[in-house]
Amino acid sequence: MNDIQDIFDIDKNIESINNQRKQLSSKLTNNEKLIQILSKQTPNFKSIADDLIENIHQLSDVDHLKQKYGELQILDIIESKLIEKLAYESNIKELKQVENDIDEIIASDLGKTSYENLSGIHNNIKNILSEGHITENEPVIKAIFNKFDQLLLSPFCERQYECLNQLLLNSKWDTNKFLLSDNTSLNNLRSRSSNLYKLDLLYLQKENRQFWTFKSLATNFQIRFTYHFHNSNSKDIAVYFRFLNDYLNANLNKCITLFQDNDVGLTKELLHKEFINHILQPMRDRINNTLSNNNLNSLITLISQIIYTDKNLIKTFHYHGNGLVSLISDKFWDIWINYEIKTIINQYHVITENPKDLIKSGYNFIKLLDKVYDYFKPFYELDFEPLLKYKLKTCSEIYLDLSSRYMDYILTTNSLPDKYSKEEELYQTISKLELFNIVYNQLNELSNQSIFIKLTQTINETESKEYISVFQDILSNYRENMLMDLPKAVIHRTQKLLKDSLQTYFKIGIWTLNELTEEAIRPEITNTVNMLRQIITKLENSDIPPAILFNIKNELLNIMINYFIESILKLNKFNRMGLYQLKIDFRSVKETLNLLCDFQNKQEVFFSEIMSIIDLKYNDEYVEFTNSSYIKKGDFNQLRKRLHIMQLTDSDIQDALFRIAYGNII
Repeated sequence: MNDIQDIFDIDKNIESINNQRKQLSSKLTNNEKLIQILSKQTPNFKSIADDLIENIHQLSDVDHLKQKYGELQILDIIESKLIEKLAYESNIKELKQVENDIDEIIASDLGKTSYENLSGIHNNIKNILSEGHITENEPVIKAIFNKFDQLLLSPFCERQYECLNQLLLNSKWDTNKFLLSDNTSLNNLRSRSSNLYKLDLLYLQKENRQFWTFKSLATNFQIRFTYHFHNSNSKDIAVYFRFLNDYLNANLNKCITLFQDNDVGLTKELLHKEFINHILQPMRDRINNTLSNNNLNSLITLISQIIYTDKNLIKTFHYHGNGLVSLISDKFWDIWINYEIKTIINQYHVITENPKDLIKSGYNFIKLLDKVYDYFKPFYELDFEPLLKYKLKTCSEIYLDLSSRYMDYILTTNSLPDKYSKEEELYQTISKLELFNIVYNQLNELSNQSIFIKLTQTINETESKEYISVFQDILSNYRENMLMDLPKAVIHRTQKLLKDSLQTYFKIGIWTLNELTEEAIRPEITNTVNMLRQIITKLENSDIPPAILFNIKNELLNIMINYFIESILKLNKFNRMGLYQLKIDFRSVKETLNLLCDFQNKQEVFFSEIMSIIDLKYNDEYVEFTNSSYIKKGDFNQLRKRLHIMQLTDSDIQDALFRIAYGNII
């Protein structure tokens, strides 16, 4: 009991328990009775089973026992099994008769039989099997299949095949002598080829099919190929591949026109595929023979021709069947790939062997990459899964490794003579930047080619990667050098040259000048401007990305502004004409950089704001801002507003104003 309410319901609970006891007792009594009944019936079941075993021998016996015992499930099952057995025995008997018919035809003259007879036997066998009582895996069926296919149908087809071969040879259908307008000859050829194809469809096992029609259509080519190349050597490899190409060009469409017969299944698509497939057979035989010769030169030439031919079969003749590359084992692929990689690396060494040819090497390296791409493109375009590892190998060891080597070569090579000037060193650095750019552009262009896009996708799928491109790492390395290291080197070397050339300019002690007769730069800065113009011309004539070129110019502008402020303006006394001369000199320097006419970077704004404050010396409206009491307060908000000062700090403003107050600006 769980609570006080259970005490009040105790009578109901007692009654429920008593009812459950009565029901359980009743079930036990019924089970005991059932056991007694079954124990009495068990001998009867055994008696019935014995009766069935002893007396069922045929289907009519089942009916008799049904009358005796009624509709028992076991009798229905036995009846069904007997019906299946009778059907199976009937089919076996029919097949034995078919086999006898086959034996009779084989024993007699095959020439007296016909397509109709063979088709009838074929259909008879198929009809028997369609009843579903016998499976094709049973020994009796396999024996009949083999007997029909190999001992009856194949010999008969071979006779028809020989007849068609002779007819095709005599007709010279694959030469200019055959006229498509000759309807009699055309209809005769088509009829014979169609009949042979119909016979080919009668094979009971797919593996026994001989494709007699297509073998026959390829016979003329095989005879001509053997005639021309039976004594060929390695020098003929390219020739017999060209012979194949010329033959297909001349006869593929003609073959389809002559022998297409949709009524029997000789469709345009089937003829197109199988004609090429069977034309390739003598080529396959020749390839296997050449591969077994172990001649390296022949092997290299052969594989290159196979790649080109398979690609040409796809592109020119739209053939997507079993090509020739499947004949090449991994052993021969390894030999070919290693040879090609070694050859290309040797060419790379020739390009980079002379440091004096550093500049020329870049363009030669680009030509090498182009040459390799054109050579390997048919290889990369072949959709043959076993080639994937070789595509990756060539991509890695040629494009990626050689490009990485060449990057190191550019960075470490000094093409200058033993004694060289700082200008020559700078120009070499600019040339290196240009080399990086042209190689980067070439690699980037390659990465966008379909063959490398597909290769990247394949790698991502097979290795669960997310590469943007197989070239992404090498491109990143080139780009980093182009954006960071080399521009910094160009700027650094230029800065040293500028500083050296400005030494005389820095030493000018007099900037209190009389009236200027003309707006001309001071003679002391002329060499600097001329040198800077030459450097900018060199940069602009080099193949350098505009953004990088702009950044270099921008940094050079900052350097010159810093010189004008720190080494000129802050260290000398100026009068109005002196300041004007300084502005002329600066403007000349900026124009030499060939930046956009309205361009002002942050540093130039800084410089112009300093000059605008110093110019207050000559503007009576701003006298209040140049007295010492105002300057010492350090509150320049009002001045900022009136002059639109944005870059200068209060300290910068104060320093410029003190130059006026202390008499440095006179």
